[in-house]
Amino acid sequence: MKILVISGFLGAGKTTFIKEIIKKTKRDYCILENEYGAINIDSSTLKEETINNKKKDDIKIYEFTEGCICCSSKGEFASSILTISNSLDPDYLIVEPTGVGYLSSILTNLKKVSYERIKILNAITLVDGIYFYSLLNNKNFTLDPCLEDQIKYASIIVVSKNESFNKIDKELINKKIKEINNKAIIINDEHYSSYDESFFKNLFYDEEDLESKKISSEIKTLPLINFSLKRSINLTSIYQLISILEDISRGFYGEILRSKGFIKIKERIYHFEMVNNLYTIEELFNSQNIVNESEAVFIGYNIDKTNLRNRFILINKDNNIS
Repeated sequence: MKILVISGFLGAGKTTFIKEIIKKTKRDYCILENEYGAINIDSSTLKEETINNKKKDDIKIYEFTEGCICCSSKGEFASSILTISNSLDPDYLIVEPTGVGYLSSILTNLKKVSYERIKILNAITLVDGIYFYSLLNNKNFTLDPCLEDQIKYASIIVVSKNESFNKIDKELINKKIKEINNKAIIINDEHYSSYDESFFKNLFYDEEDLESKKISSEIKTLPLINFSLKRSINLTSIYQLISILEDISRGFYGEILRSKGFIKIKERIYHFEMVNNLYTIEELFNSQNIVNESEAVFIGYNIDKTNLRNRFILINKDNNIS
């Protein structure tokens, strides 16, 4: 079994990249999803896609929630890897760590289960081009230690959300990435979705040389809060959702770095994503078999859980929800 780790900071687009891999290569994979919270939104997103008239329900997705595979749940993570290898023995296992997972710690944990039948492929990190470029243009430039670690220990770095950048912008991004990791292959010319199947198939050939990377055994983690809502969400209009997301982007409920979820409004299901105070809302069709109820996840610092929860719940004289 060959293991491909696809890391990336919050909102970099890891799940979208995995969907493109499956679409372009047309292979069957096992996927291990690690979500920083009790609800795994990305798992439902993967299942929602249809490829070659086949539902992604046929793709085996393992959900690893309530623990980061780079730190507190490392023993269970290693056990899950061995279980997948011994019981299913897939050709390829794609591991999507939580956005706040340190790649160095993840590779350290994988090194412990690497042997003749389990190989670790060159690790990939997705860098959110818009977010990274905004940091470069800030005179008080600081890079989150987690993102820096993900860049430093990757063998392949793919810059996502780069469609609006010109050649000079891309060269500036590449220069800064090379200052952190001058050995990695940087993919930042065209958007990766324009590449043919050969590019994606090549991701599964080269193996990591973990010894030469001299990865520290120190376990690192971020002191983030994750807050999940499920079932109690009771919105009656898409405009209510827009209003809530606008207020989140203004910092009304704390420093929320990432939020995503599915909201059911009058038998319609909407998928929302927010990162770096920018959000998108998409109506999903024919998704009743994937998402049966509203659910949302919020990740950040100093989250005002009480007031945020109340915004997602309609409180009036006719109900007793509190």
